Amino acid sequence: MNKAITSQKQFYNDWDYGQFSKTKAERILAYFPKGNRRKKLLDVACGEGQFYEYLKNKNVDYIGIDFAKKQIKKGKKKGLNLSYGDLTKKWPFKDKSFDIVLASEIIEHIFDTDYFLQEARRVLKKDGVLILTTPNVCYLGARIRCLFGRRPPVIECRAGGGNAGHIRAFSAGDLKLLLNENGFIIEKYVGDDFYLPFGISSNTKIFGRLCDLLSYLFPRLASGFIIKAEVK
Repeated sequence: MNKAITSQKQFYNDWDYGQFSKTKAERILAYFPKGNRRKKLLDVACGEGQFYEYLKNKNVDYIGIDFAKKQIKKGKKKGLNLSYGDLTKKWPFKDKSFDIVLASEIIEHIFDTDYFLQEARRVLKKDGVLILTTPNVCYLGARIRCLFGRRPPVIECRAGGGNAGHIRAFSAGDLKLLLNENGFIIEKYVGDDFYLPFGISSNTKIFGRLCDLLSYLFPRLASGFIIKAEVK
């Protein structure tokens, strides 16, 4: 039997956060505000600070927050400015204090997504940018799986057992509505990775490049979204 999991904190303290692919990191960095002014970045659900590796030599002050104490401890050992915090409650930062909020692969784990986005908007400056990444419930592979009566993997039926702890699922339209109603407007978005049928792996060099191209050209069919949203 699987170990009973009764809270998100319990789940994520035992979870090993993944690394950012080079393509994903580059697409996120492309959405950073332009200009030579030094920028302040809040990485929400930062893990042990994996994204910081792509910020070296950039004109950015990096601050991370997460509710996985084990991950925060690892990041602090690297000398990163990370703190523990409950992301479902008021974030421990002043109003209008960040140029960028990066919320990568976290909103699908949040019960009250409206409050989460309202907190992101609160801590962003007037010209601030929210960069949000999340799985696409309507990606090509999910559509094919549903035709054969199989559940899309981004929708999960249990905690643990190798699952990622998703409790929310989004289409492109869902995200547009949710962001608009919480004070944001989507400026741009691209896809993140792509499903290839018949078990073809995107980890190989040739198919990896093909997946990157397809996700860019057809974001509504990609496995996930990378969204740049600005404060209204």
